[in-house]
Amino acid sequence: MRKRGVLLDGDRLVQLYQRKGWNQQVLAHKAGLDSRTITKVRRGGACDASTLQLLASALGVEPETLLKPTLAEKHWSPSLETQNSIGESEGGPLWQQSHRILQAWKIIDLRSQPNPGEECYGIVWEKFRFLKLKEDPTPIVFPYLTWGDRIDCLSKPESTHWRRVPVTPGDLVHSEKQWELKVDPPEGAAGTEFDCGPIQLKFVDAFHRESQQWWQIRVAYEIQSLVVQILFSKELPCLDIQGTCAMPGQRTFSKLPNNEPFLLTDGSVAFWHLQNPAIGSFYKLAWRW
Repeated sequence: MRKRGVLLDGDRLVQLYQRKGWNQQVLAHKAGLDSRTITKVRRGGACDASTLQLLASALGVEPETLLKPTLAEKHWSPSLETQNSIGESEGGPLWQQSHRILQAWKIIDLRSQPNPGEECYGIVWEKFRFLKLKEDPTPIVFPYLTWGDRIDCLSKPESTHWRRVPVTPGDLVHSEKQWELKVDPPEGAAGTEFDCGPIQLKFVDAFHRESQQWWQIRVAYEIQSLVVQILFSKELPCLDIQGTCAMPGQRTFSKLPNNEPFLLTDGSVAFWHLQNPAIGSFYKLAWRW
């Protein structure tokens, strides 16, 4: 049976982290992964593209460096070759060395209620604030996936580029629909802050069906503050909303102590603030209306 995902060169992986004076536990901590995941891939187990990126970023190497030589060409698709930033994108891990995300805002607008037979959708507004660590023009790239039909970019700053890209191997192929947003940073010295947005995205056939009433993100890069706001219609207000998290290496979601989303009494707005979310973790909002 074909192994799902990509296969790493275990000996090469050990050589790279030992060269830094690390052991397996230190590598797991640096990459935001469970030590058992390192053991699995070191012994020949397949891993997904996000795990490959996290390991490569922690070690400061290109992702293809960690692939088994005999399988590199087979598994290295254009999308995987360019996923050198936060997960699946061009620009290389260099952008993480030259820029840091200080804040990210995401507003999910579900106030548009389709009539029977009409196209349903949710509008997602995004804005980011970056800090330049170096005087470096390296592009910043974000991956997007959806269980819905597609994602249309309705508006964006001139400094950004939106396109559909091939699906990455591994556990991301469940969607078969993947896009990326590339941000061209402005010129500026180290220590300069700059904003990007607002960016307006239309998630077609998403969020409205009973099985789609959730929003999820995997944290594949360092971020200081993430704010998520969901807007509901008066005709279909939110009755209940839950915020959960699966920490690195975990398969199940659980509530975060002392960090539940806030919901207005009329069900019109939900708000969730994540401070320094753990790299490699999944955060999820699920609601009922």
